[in-house]
Amino acid sequence: MQEKGGGSQRGNPRGEPMNMRMFLVVMSALVALGSEATAVQFGGVREFYAYPSLQYFTWEEFLGGRRLLQEKGLLYGAGVAVALDLLQTDAGVLTLRGKGELFGGVVDYDGQTQTSLPTKTDVSYFGTREEGGVGWVFPLASSRIEPFVGLGYRWWLRDIHDATTTDPSQPGMIQARGYTEHWESAYTKLGMAFSHLLSREWRLFAEAGGKYPFYNANTFDSGTGTVTVKPEPRWSAFAELGARYRLLRLALFYEGYRVDQSPVRRVGMTEFLQPQSNEDIVGVSVAWCFR
Repeated sequence: MQEKGGGSQRGNPRGEPMNMRMFLVVMSALVALGSEATAVQFGGVREFYAYPSLQYFTWEEFLGGRRLLQEKGLLYGAGVAVALDLLQTDAGVLTLRGKGELFGGVVDYDGQTQTSLPTKTDVSYFGTREEGGVGWVFPLASSRIEPFVGLGYRWWLRDIHDATTTDPSQPGMIQARGYTEHWESAYTKLGMAFSHLLSREWRLFAEAGGKYPFYNANTFDSGTGTVTVKPEPRWSAFAELGARYRLLRLALFYEGYRVDQSPVRRVGMTEFLQPQSNEDIVGVSVAWCFR
């Protein structure tokens, strides 16, 4: 508000205290916002590493409570993993984690043919796995507790080699033709991670949880066309235990995978299904940490 008189202008004396109070309120609000901004900040890359792994692999299939086959042997893997502290607050830290991996190898097959003749051969595996997840860290002095949830996708080839077997009702050897299965699985993970800083150079870590493969598919050539069967999901477990010394990270891990029998798929006069299947992997990884 302005007041005219004698060609000059002056402020309303009553407006001065009001303007001062408004100025103080605005400054107080800016200071408060600035304090909050310093309490919430991006934490950056907490850990980034690359690793090879050695895995002891077991695969079993069951039908009507009877084991049809067992595969076991060594698989080899290599991958990278990253962990980000997205948002740091006084109450905790919002985290983001990701992992990508290649794996493969040749394992022993002890099972039977489609006509129930016993046979032994080899199985070649090759596949990839990608995972991502978010968690919330509760800092406890020199330790961290982190519940997390994640999503994963796994794709792999299961190539059963040709084999020979015998039939008591027929003389001589019988050739059993192998075939290749194309598997894929999408899953969720729920777990808890823990780490403890022993010193500036040593850190212990562990995590464990459950995995639910909500989508599973096995595609193969039946001889008369391509067939896809979709096993039903079941919960399985995963775990990791290890230590980090400076830039070297050593871990022991376990990964389970469980599916129930698939619905029957009929192609012409032939019916196909995937039996109940169990997979267990126990392995060790040695990683070099870039962060």
